[in-house]
Amino acid sequence: GDTWTRQGEELYHNSTSFLNIIHFFNENEGYAQGDPVSGNFEIFRTTDGGETWNAVTAPAAQSQEASTVGLDWAIGDIAWFGTSKGRIYKTTDKGATWTVLSTGTTKMISEMSWSDEMNGAVTVMNLNQTTQQTSDWQFLRTTDGGETWNAVNVAETFNSRLEITGVILTKLDGDTRGGAALSVKAVTG
Repeated sequence: GDTWTRQGEELYHNSTSFLNIIHFFNENEGYAQGDPVSGNFEIFRTTDGGETWNAVTAPAAQSQEASTVGLDWAIGDIAWFGTSKGRIYKTTDKGATWTVLSTGTTKMISEMSWSDEMNGAVTVMNLNQTTQQTSDWQFLRTTDGGETWNAVNVAETFNSRLEITGVILTKLDGDTRGGAALSVKAVTG
């Protein structure tokens, strides 16, 4: 980090361009990903340590779809990034080609984790673009590489594994009508 060399000046020069992710699989191969411009996510790939970058064509973005800064995951040659429409872009060849996985929801992916190519989990939520308020969080997981996703009931799983006779809720855990408390009570007994 003592010296830096500017590279890729030709990238992200559109006035609406925005770089979200840069990931290197090794010292030479990596990709950079930004929000959609003209209906497509801007994705560039390098195979020479960043000396040159080439645009990569990926499946088209949906209307008003974006990705989140730093919302990616990589294992070996595989990488994923999540979007604001509940979709996951996936590469299995270090960014050369991309496919799209659907989580079955149009909620924004806010967190993502993969333990291997087949097993992953995401947190999705609704985000009000005007107020920036979040609501309706869900935790989804896949065991088949993202082909299907299932909701995970965290309260039920937590209750089945621990012998706890009570639940502590904070003001952040509910709403003014006590919906979270009623949901936890219904699931845990």
